[in-house]
Amino acid sequence: MTCSFIMVYRLKLVMSIASVCPRDCYDTCFLKVVVRGGKVVSVVGDDANPITGGFTCPRGARDNVRVYVNKVAVRD
Repeated sequence: MTCSFIMVYRLKLVMSIASVCPRDCYDTCFLKVVVRGGKVVSVVGDDANPITGGFTCPRGARDNVRVYVNKVAVRD
């Protein structure tokens, strides 16, 4: 992973991290993951991928929501 920029936005650290999609597709989309205050706020396709040219599938584009929504509730 590489961090392409770091800045302070309303006193919260904002980073853009280069990553790849975890799904087992043939093209392995490159992603830019924006993290603000330790939480993923957006996932967009990276133009550096010669196959996809910055495009990502709808599932990959919603990874920022999926990280925090699909949690399994465990009973005590």
